[in-house]
Amino acid sequence: MSESRSEPVVWIAGVGAVAGLGAALARRFAREGLQVAVSGRSPDKLQAVVEGIRALG
Repeated sequence: MSESRSEPVVWIAGVGAVAGLGAALARRFAREGLQVAVSGRSPDKLQAVVEGIRALG
């Protein structure tokens, strides 16, 4: 028997998260309590976004 989820699972893809809209969306979703996964081409900039998201709790 499979476990049913009470919360929807949503995947959003297509925007890099190192700056601009992608970073803003990742921060917003995290602030709303959603789990986020980020990707981008610049590891240093991406790490800064990740640290900012983690600081949100």
